Amino acid sequence: MAGETAFFWTVAMPVVGLMAAAWLVPRALALFFPEGARWLILLAGVAAALLWLASGLYLTGGVVVPTLIVSKGALAALIWAPVMVLSVAGLPAKWKEAVW
Repeated sequence: MAGETAFFWTVAMPVVGLMAAAWLVPRALALFFPEGARWLILLAGVAAALLWLASGLYLTGGVVVPTLIVSKGALAALIWAPVMVLSVAGLPAKWKEAVW
């Protein structure tokens, strides 16, 4: 029983949180970026950089070692990148002025 609880808090919850962040970060950034294809690409780049940095810092336990953050963030990208791509792909559906 204790092993299941430990798995839930140390593995499952961080994965769910990372996936939620990957969905919400592009949506939040879209409030500040103008509409358009170029801006959408820039928004995706900024969201990826933020998620990479945040997941890398989390996985290193807050230890600021740039090479370690980059490598750990790349491993975490296997979880957050597909969700972020789907979130960014859905943003043009809400555009009012620009045409996709």
